[in-house]
Amino acid sequence: MASKTTPLSVRVAEEDSDFLAGLDIPGATTPSDKIRALIRDARMRHAGEQSYAEGLAFQEEQLAPLARKLRGSERDLNMHSELLVHFMNWLPETTAYLHAHLGEENMGDEATDALLALERGISERLVSLMEACLRLAVTPVEPCYDTSCVRSKSAPILELSSLIKSSIIQKEGVQS
Repeated sequence: MASKTTPLSVRVAEEDSDFLAGLDIPGATTPSDKIRALIRDARMRHAGEQSYAEGLAFQEEQLAPLARKLRGSERDLNMHSELLVHFMNWLPETTAYLHAHLGEENMGDEATDALLALERGISERLVSLMEACLRLAVTPVEPCYDTSCVRSKSAPILELSSLIKSSIIQKEGVQS
């Protein structure tokens, strides 16, 4: 059943009217269509701050035009970057996770626990992205535009990894 609609009348500044007229929103051609789309986006953004699933849908929708542009450019130029694929998949998920965990109901009396959980979740996501990126450097030719872009930036990470490993071994030796 269709929901009841409420007519609204609104006055906006000329520059806002010009902006609205020039705004490209798929499926929205009239000012009324565009205002409804903007309200829908605001509602989705608000829901995304409360719910991870809604937030993920909103973030994916916001990034979809960029992803399509990237894929189109790659197709036109016969190029592909797994690094960008990983990043474009990671970004909306991580942003939705951040919004969902910083929603008002998550930051009440249990704020300390919520912040600790948020930090753990972001840490897991960052490490997962780093691992995915480092895996690109395993093969002799990386599946990226620049076939050594990850490998060429890996030396400091390998050095830090070695220091972390030494620190862990030293702590385990002290605790034994």
